[in-house]
Amino acid sequence: MDEILRHYHLQVLGLQPNASQLEVKQAYRALSKKYHPDISRNSESSEYFLRVKEAYEFLERYGTASYAPPRPAEDPRAKWREEAKARVKTRRYEEAMARRKQIETIVGGLTYVIFIILAFNVFLSIDYLLPKRSYQPKSFIILQYQQTDVLKADDLKLEFPEHTFDTSQGIRNLQILFTRILNKPVGLDVTYEDGSDVFTPKVGTYAFFGFLIPFTFILALIYFKAGLSPENRLTLGIFIMIPFIMQIIAIAKY
Repeated sequence: MDEILRHYHLQVLGLQPNASQLEVKQAYRALSKKYHPDISRNSESSEYFLRVKEAYEFLERYGTASYAPPRPAEDPRAKWREEAKARVKTRRYEEAMARRKQIETIVGGLTYVIFIILAFNVFLSIDYLLPKRSYQPKSFIILQYQQTDVLKADDLKLEFPEHTFDTSQGIRNLQILFTRILNKPVGLDVTYEDGSDVFTPKVGTYAFFGFLIPFTFILALIYFKAGLSPENRLTLGIFIMIPFIMQIIAIAKY
């Protein structure tokens, strides 16, 4: 029965069945240093460190397959309990490794999605920074509600915060600025009858993107540079997809 336990603990230390006691000590030193909770950031390092320590203590006491020092007789029931405990630990370890491998596979695919999202936001930034196209509508009407001003210009409808427009006087000239690539409204230049000129930036879609673009860049920087565990990268990657979906909806809507 001890052979099952011995095989399990040798597997934990990454050793062959004929490993010597010196190899056991060397493997323990290397793995305990690698997975020590004060050194490793991996969320499972503490659990693996304890398994390494337990494996070392077992092999020091009972020896490896090639060398087994004499030991006192033990209660068969105690051996059975220890063997059952080892089987449970082996199963949990294998399940944890399978789950971790699955998460790493998902994160690998998710990373490509994050690159696409970054490229899309770079594209939006370029579209916003390029020189704008000016358009003067043939006709327009301004509707003022309790919390919103609505401009209907030709086939375009734009919403603004309350009291954006001064309706106490007429409007001499009104121009809407559009982006060069996506042709989205990004600014409004209004000249009133008294000669005052008012420019309202970031109208329409890019009023929304003005927050989402830098927010996405910051999250992506954390995703790639913060040294997160696969589990945390998966969570953050899914979270990054939320503003991306909002951007797609905003482009389709406005």
